[in-house]
Amino acid sequence: MPRILFLGLLFFTLTACSLFRPLLMPENTLLLLPPSEGPKAGLMKQKVTVIQDKQPQSFIALSRFTTLDFRVAVITPTGQILLKMNYDGNHFQATNLTDMTLPLEEVMSVMQFALWPEKTVHKYYNERLNWQVELTPNYRRLYKGNTLILDVRMSDDNVDIHHKQHHYRVMISPLQS
Repeated sequence: MPRILFLGLLFFTLTACSLFRPLLMPENTLLLLPPSEGPKAGLMKQKVTVIQDKQPQSFIALSRFTTLDFRVAVITPTGQILLKMNYDGNHFQATNLTDMTLPLEEVMSVMQFALWPEKTVHKYYNERLNWQVELTPNYRRLYKGNTLILDVRMSDDNVDIHHKQHHYRVMISPLQS
């Protein structure tokens, strides 16, 4: 009888963990948004400059949008592949060919927050989950409660993202051909 009680308690604990998983997410975890609700299908080639601790680093980002998935490859100006990311709406996959530990799901989430349509951003970053979103044609701001997490400025085809929680800045501009 104690063995059956123990197995029942173990099963309940495992089931409860899976049922309450969203409640156990870190407080300010950004969301991956469905590719099916993203920008129209296409390919973008952009220059990406990351600034952290006043140290700028520039890369080239190739982003492919379809209704089935969102793919990003980050390469050096000389063509060396550094990162690959793919999200199909269910599974996130990444290949990091650098020696740096990077929060790649968050990187993709930040990109999606900046690029996905307003309707989709509002749908997933909703007040019920304690998110607050401010969207205008020139900026997007994301708050968790009263804490500013992302401040995104947009002009023409340029995007300037400030991640206030992790203290870095990403500037994105079209790649000149």
